[in-house]
Amino acid sequence: MIRICCMSDTHKMHNKLDFEQLQTANVALHCGDFGGTDWEETRDFLEWFGSLKASYKILVPGNHDYWMMKLQQQGGKYELNGILSRYGISYPDRSVLVINLESRIIHCAGLSYDSTYRVEQGIDIVGNRWHDRLDLFLSHNPPHGILDKIGSLHIGDPILLDIVKKHLKPRYHIFGHCHESYGVFKTSTTIFMNAALQLNQQQTIRPVLWIEL
Repeated sequence: MIRICCMSDTHKMHNKLDFEQLQTANVALHCGDFGGTDWEETRDFLEWFGSLKASYKILVPGNHDYWMMKLQQQGGKYELNGILSRYGISYPDRSVLVINLESRIIHCAGLSYDSTYRVEQGIDIVGNRWHDRLDLFLSHNPPHGILDKIGSLHIGDPILLDIVKKHLKPRYHIFGHCHESYGVFKTSTTIFMNAALQLNQQQTIRPVLWIEL
């Protein structure tokens, strides 16, 4: 059995998580908003995330991960990948990562917050002809109408919803961003998981969500 821990929106509170429990994960996922305002805060998180025993540690940045997002927007994606790789972290933005564990192949892909808010890149994603059946798909923001409510408003991305439901159809779509909508929602094709761990704007952390394959 492959154990996958799912996290998002830890907002500088990653040290409050049960580190011993996280060490049982074969794959660790983080969907952004770890809270990297500058390099020092980013490095603190990367050192923590990189120290997990999981064979694969996979990250996509969120809108509050300013240092990473600024570097990416300035055209430093290759530099960013190089930095993450030094900590043993993968960043599959608009690409597929093949996970090979226990004689099983798991296909994982991701989108950063920046990518999902660009229509032209959304079209690119479909054009990339990703694997016919993704197992894991990571994004920071949710698809519209699914675990995306803040108060009475749905703030998810309609383009992302179209990509996920009509084209990618992953077994699992993991995301965060909307703290109030933490939880799991199942459809006939996809299990959606909002793994936002910060409880609203409080300094309280929720339990990590888990997948077992």
